[in-house]
Parts: sequence; C-alpha cells; structure tokens
Amino acid sequence: MDRETARQLKQEARLKKREEKARKKADKLARKEAKKAERRSRPPSALLKEFWNLPNMLTMGRIAIIPLFVWFTYDADPFFSYLAAALFTLAAVTDVIDGFLARRWNMITVTGKLLDPLADKLIVMAALVMMVRLGRIHAWIVIVLLSREFIVTGLRQIAASEGMVIAAGQEGKWKTSL
Repeated sequence: MDRETARQLKQEARLKKREEKARKKADKLARKEAKKAERRSRPPSALLKEFWNLPNMLTMGRIAIIPLFVWFTYDADPFFSYLAAALFTLAAVTDVIDGFLARRWNMITVTGKLLDPLADKLIVMAALVMMVRLGRIHAWIVIVLLSREFIVTGLRQIAASEGMVIAAGQEGKWKTSL
C-alpha cells in the first residue's frame, strides 16, 4: 500500500470516527429530550399531589417559624418575648385550623399525619430548650421529654418502614398542649 492510500484510509477512519461521535452525541441528546418530554407529560405523583394542600402548607408554616421563635426568645428581651409568645400562639392556632381543615375537606394525608405531630414536637422542644437557656426550667426535665419524643418518633419511623402510619392520638394532642 502506498503512502497516498494509507493517508486516505487514515483520513476516512478519522472522518468515520467523527461521524460516529456526532451520532452518539445526537442520540444522547435525543434520549435526554425524550426523558424531559416524558417527565412533562407524566402526571404528578400521589405524594406530590397530597403534599400541596392548605393543611399541609399551614403545618410547613409552623415548622418555618421555629427559627424566628428561637431568635425572639434568645435574649429574653420583654418585647421579643411577647413576639415569641404571639408566634407560639399563632402556631397553636394554625395547628387547630390545619387539623380542622384536613378533616372537614377530607384532606387527611400520610404527609400530614407525619408532619403535623413533628411540627408540634419541634416548636414545643424549641420552646423548652430556650427556657433552659433562660433558666426557667431544669435541663433534666427537657432531656427526659426530648428523649421520650425521640423514642416515640423512632418507633413511628419503624412502623412507617413497615407500611404502618401511627397518627397522633387525642391524648398526645392534649399532652402537647399542656
């Protein structure tokens, strides 16, 4: 084989390699676009549908105000303490409202059953921890309460992994409010 033929074969091989690379890139892009189109045409999942309702949004709002509540209680300033009390009261009221709306509108969801008691625990525990910081309650009491809540939450998670949902009972709701 002479030099010219060898050069020509090399050039053809390079061209073939470039074409193959361009084809693979186009195939990859086409698959990516097809996936996007499939995602757009697919209806939202059941969990996503049940998450976006007013009772669950109120519960998420309760969780979102916890850092603000902690910030208000941090320095024990009288004005900020009143604001913290107002936030805590707002959280309690929205807890009642979201439960009422969920039952009234038949929007009781797995997400709500999990998030509602969690939001209650988080804000109550934040209040108790801040009371320890301010010297208004003994730390050992908060440690016992926190431990109990972690145990109950852990048991709920184990039950959830087995397909069971353990919703908060009326007794637990009364205990939380006290």
